[in-house]
This record gives sequence, C-alpha cells and structure tokens, in this order.
Amino acid sequence: MAVTFLVLWRKRPDQAYLGMLALAFLSCGLAFAVNDLLPGFSTSASRVAANILFLTAIASACIGGLQRAGVPVPLRLFGVSIALCCPAFAWYLVVEPSTEARIYVVSVAYTILSATTTWMLLRARPQRALDWLFVVLSFALTVLAVARPAALLLKQLDANAGGSFRDSAYWATVQAVTPILAIAVGLAFLGSLAAKLFDELTVEADRDFLTGLLNRRGFQKGVQKALTACGAEDGAAVMIVDIDNFKLVNDSYGHAVGDGVIAAVAEVLNRHGGGHLTSRSGGEEFTLFYGKVSRPELLGHAEVIRKELSQAHFPGLPPDRYVTVSIGLHPRVAGETISEMMSAADRALYEAKRAGKDRAVLGAPALHALPQAAERRTGSRMRA
Repeated sequence: MAVTFLVLWRKRPDQAYLGMLALAFLSCGLAFAVNDLLPGFSTSASRVAANILFLTAIASACIGGLQRAGVPVPLRLFGVSIALCCPAFAWYLVVEPSTEARIYVVSVAYTILSATTTWMLLRARPQRALDWLFVVLSFALTVLAVARPAALLLKQLDANAGGSFRDSAYWATVQAVTPILAIAVGLAFLGSLAAKLFDELTVEADRDFLTGLLNRRGFQKGVQKALTACGAEDGAAVMIVDIDNFKLVNDSYGHAVGDGVIAAVAEVLNRHGGGHLTSRSGGEEFTLFYGKVSRPELLGHAEVIRKELSQAHFPGLPPDRYVTVSIGLHPRVAGETISEMMSAADRALYEAKRAGKDRAVLGAPALHALPQAAERRTGSRMRA
C-alpha cells in the first residue's frame, strides 16, 4: 500500500494527501516489522521506535484525510499532542516502567488525533457517500483508540502475558484489527482518487480544449438538465454567436492568431454574456443558454457582448482591426426542445448575417397550426 500511494503521489503531486498516505502505510508496516520480526524488541530503543512509527502512521492518515477533504490541518494541536505523548511515554518506559501506562499514554494521543479528524470532517459537511465513509473510518479509529485501553483498564485484556507483550491478548487485538482498518482506509482513499479521476475525465470530455468553455456534448447535457428542471415554463432562451469574417483572419494572420481571437471572444462571452451555460459549438461559433430571461434582457446581453468586443484586445491583430460578431437570439416557446430552440436561433443568426453582420437579431417564434385547423384542412382534402 505504501508503494502504491507513493507511485500515485509521484503521478499526481498536486494531491498532497497521497504522500501522507504513503508515509502512513510505510510507518505502519515498519512498526509491525519492528515489533514482530526484530528479535530485540524487548529493548527500550525498539519500543520507542515502534510506538513513534505507529504514532506517525495515525497522524499521517488523519492529516491525509483532512487534506483530501480540503480542511485545514490543526498542526498546532497535533504537534502539541505528540510532543506531550513522547516524554510521558519515555517516563513510563525508563523512570517508572509500566506497559499499561504506556498504552494509556499513546491511546490518549491516538484519540485526540482521530477524534479531532472526525469532528473536522463532520464540520466540512460531507455530501457524497465517499465523504461519509471517511467520517466513519476516522470515528472507528477513535472508538478503537478508546475501547482497547478501556478493556485493559477493566481487566478484559492483558498486556503482559507471562512477561511478554508479544504474547499478550492486547497485542493480538492490535494484530487482528489494525491491518483490517488500515486496508479499509487505503481502499477508501483509492476509491476517492478513482472517483476524482473519473470526474476530471468527465469534465475534460465536456470541455473545449482551446477556450475552456463547454463543448457541444457538455452543453447539450447541461441544457437538458435545465429544461427538465423548468419543465414547460417560458423564460429560457438561446443565443448563437458567430465571429464575422473569421476565415479572413486565419488567411491574413495565420491560424495561431485565429485561435487567439477565438479564445478572446470566448473570454468575453464567459465574463459578460450572462448565460447560465456557455459553449463553443463550432469552429468560430458559440452558444449561450439562459434559464430565465426576458426578451429585453436577452437583447441587452447581446449588446453588452458587442460593446465589450469593440473594446477588447486581440493579440496578433493590428490596432485598427476590429472583431465583430453576428448574434441570433431565440426565447423559448413552451415545450420546445433544445434542438428546436437552436434551429430558431440559427435562423435568426442567418438573418443577422444577411442584414450586414455585426448585429443581433431576435427571431420570431415558430408558428404551429392549431389542431382544429389541421383537422379542417384534412377534412377538406377528403371531401375534395
């Protein structure tokens, strides 16, 4: 597990919690190795090493969980808890040797670390099931940190069977439960990373590489959700924006400058278009969706866009070379699909182009024959 998280951290250095998980599992593995595999565990040095490693593992896992959730790590509280634990542990190791007392000391530190982590994760208001899983795991760690020393205090567990901690019931519970909890924590973090990568791939699939806007696929998905939410109510609208004479820009100044023009127009639309969704739907064509807007407001958005473009700077173009756009607008008629809305906006865009470009045209709503009129026409044809 340590190697797995270390490799993942090297691939994703921006995810700092992966490094903490690598440290946590490395420390935990070394602690078990020191305790179970080294013949000289009875020495003070080996006991100190094993407990420092276990404490490092718990602290690293808690810090990783908080980092993953984007919660500030209480480094001062964690540092003070560990700093107080170490001299107390040393006291009951050297000055007044007591296995039980050392267990109580480190358990208090474990409880502070895990309980604080649980509380801070809860305060972050977890939303998804994975977020709640981390709350449950940190709470389980807290319960374990309290239950084992409590059982020892109540004489339900022994910590020094025949003078050997390795053969005690207390250490048997550590060997049995800790690896299971550690693996559960590791799998939870791996699942969280996999979910994050899936979300990133989904976003990447729905975004245009050049502009960062939604692409046609992402736009369609977003609009379908919006239309489902608003049902048959009016108020939604579509705006289609097309850069005028864009081919001349590419032919005269090159495709790199053309890409810069597209990116600059996209920034203006994103910042000043006022749309709920903004997409690059074609080479030099953009589509904006409005969830609730009146006709005057829609025309106002179009004029703001044209004004901002007239003042925008386009790298690679001469100062006197302006970039204009033609805009087609269509407020939704109740029941229209997004395809019907875009077709109507596209017709309005064509009218804007045909009227001389550099303007916005509000399309007329499509006319549909009334059912009664259609029936009368059908009946007339049958009689004829």
